[in-house]
Amino acid sequence: MSMSREDFKSIYDSMNDKDDIPFLKVQYSNYIKGKSIIEISTDLNISSTIVAKQILNHILDTDVKQLYSINNINHTNTDLYKLLSVKTDRESVLKKLMKTPELIDNERLRVNIQQSVYSDDNCSPLINYIRSSTGSEYEFLLQEKLFQLNIPYQTEDQLRKIGYPKTPDIKLEVPFAYRGYIINWIESKASFCDDHNYKNTKDQIIGYKNRYGPGMAIFWFGFIDDLNNLQEDGVLISDRFPDFESIELLNDFNQHLKGMITTTATTTITPTITPTITPTITPTITPTITPTPSITPTP
Repeated sequence: MSMSREDFKSIYDSMNDKDDIPFLKVQYSNYIKGKSIIEISTDLNISSTIVAKQILNHILDTDVKQLYSINNINHTNTDLYKLLSVKTDRESVLKKLMKTPELIDNERLRVNIQQSVYSDDNCSPLINYIRSSTGSEYEFLLQEKLFQLNIPYQTEDQLRKIGYPKTPDIKLEVPFAYRGYIINWIESKASFCDDHNYKNTKDQIIGYKNRYGPGMAIFWFGFIDDLNNLQEDGVLISDRFPDFESIELLNDFNQHLKGMITTTATTTITPTITPTITPTITPTITPTITPTPSITPTP
């Protein structure tokens, strides 16, 4: 679906930005006293991944010893110690620990971080894998629709194998016309097109237009309606694959134009002459047969 910018701004403003969420010391105190990160995030109504990240950030700032197990006397043998020795940038360490929490030596903290990551379907590092999987599913859906319509195409992988450097998800071997636009290629995006996504995608799809002609970018989860502004540049933004009734294959379109030209052109009428055939009459001759007289012998 497309969405007005006013509606999008209203939704966006009602959401908290993860960078604006302060981590209160009282919440860290609750964690030390035995409360889990999942429980804290539920109380705050905040993503568990964000809370876990802020707890780790707070520990790296003020209480690094919490990363280690109290039962492990020799911390220098741990992978965590090696990581902290090599990486001095706190942000890099934080990112590494969130991505691979098994490096954390403290069992309780490690389990809490893992639970927070695995139970979060919004901000977890696992979202990258989910996003990749979802993208593949929608690319398959696109290919299935083209297959059902018997529209021949080449995939991104097929194009790269024959030497194309930058390719859309689908390049049509037979373009089609849709709402007055010619579609030569289709780029599939399993996401919502907001300003950020549009900015990151615009140069990419304009590049496809420059290489392969006009085409279409499908944002399956919708877009802000005023971002569908690249038609003059040869790119149509949509949130779905066109209905069958709205598509006209280019080869059929050419035949249609030829038919219109033939119909509207001045027609030269050649008169049809039916030849007159005079039959040849062969007279029927009936032969005259003279009977032979019967002779009676004299006794």
